[in-house]
Amino acid sequence: MKYYQKVLIKKKVEKTDSFKKMALFLPCFFHIMKQLSTNLSIVLSFRNEADVLEALITRLQKTLDPVDKSYEIVFINDASTDASLEILKEKASRDNRLKIINMSRCFGHAECVFAGLKNARGKRVLYMDADLQDPPEIIPEMIHIFDEENADVVYTTRQSRAGETIGKRFITALAYRIVHAVSDVSIPVDSGDFKLLSRRVVDHLVKLREKGLYVKGLVSWLGFKQVPLYYHRDARVSGKSKFPILKSKGPVISFIRAIVSFSKLPVYAILMTGIGLFLLSILLITGNLGVLVFWGSVMPSWGYIILSILFMGSLQIMALGIIGLYVSHVHDNTMARPRYIIESSINLNENT
Repeated sequence: MKYYQKVLIKKKVEKTDSFKKMALFLPCFFHIMKQLSTNLSIVLSFRNEADVLEALITRLQKTLDPVDKSYEIVFINDASTDASLEILKEKASRDNRLKIINMSRCFGHAECVFAGLKNARGKRVLYMDADLQDPPEIIPEMIHIFDEENADVVYTTRQSRAGETIGKRFITALAYRIVHAVSDVSIPVDSGDFKLLSRRVVDHLVKLREKGLYVKGLVSWLGFKQVPLYYHRDARVSGKSKFPILKSKGPVISFIRAIVSFSKLPVYAILMTGIGLFLLSILLITGNLGVLVFWGSVMPSWGYIILSILFMGSLQIMALGIIGLYVSHVHDNTMARPRYIIESSINLNENT
């Protein structure tokens, strides 16, 4: 056998051995990548929840481990001053699926949720409160609905709220319905911060650059297929609510944020009120002139004062409404939300 033939045979053997090695390596590689992938991220924003964190982690692990162990739990610590961080550090040292993000100061619930969403690696991301009022045990049902319905968002709707006073339940229900009624997008009533999101929804959500976040409204604004799950909300396991009612991060300010961010109805209401009062003042002035011309009756002097105030006041309210429209337009551009979001396309060149 000639020399060059021996060389060719040797190269073929080496090439065959390389393919065999690669064939042996690839299954191992894909197995490792599968283990490293995260199917589900749980995002939890909290402040001073040392009383419930151990019970929360235990219930989450008992719920999720039988379903799929490729998950992570991302805790966002909103500058807690109790033993919350120490408890989490000890738990995280024994389970690397527990992640901790510490904020430099108290930024508020919505900002912490966004920080968690931005750092979550899961193919699906669920965010919820850490106080155990939302039961972790219904997460598998949320995942089942998510898969069955081919949904991008599964949002929970509260059928009852245990451990809350009648006054609080009434005010909360009223606030949800006001926001739903005046909003430019359909924001579900009685739906809080307990949602399962697809990866593409999360990716679109974290691209939004606006401040003064109202997460529930932004998830609704994004669109995509959203499916409800009805449940009964539990009472707090321990401690009391960490959301101050009248402070900048509390529910009252969140309610105002929702109105300002997702509704122009207040501005139009001011403008229409001004127009209505203007037309009323013109009608009264015209009527008074008609009475004066045809019957010679003169209105008392205080009547002219009231008509003058009504006329000038209506002009001022109309001007305020018009200015409000311009400010609203500036506000829309400042938020810099995308003009539209495409869910899918057919026979469309993606490069166009």
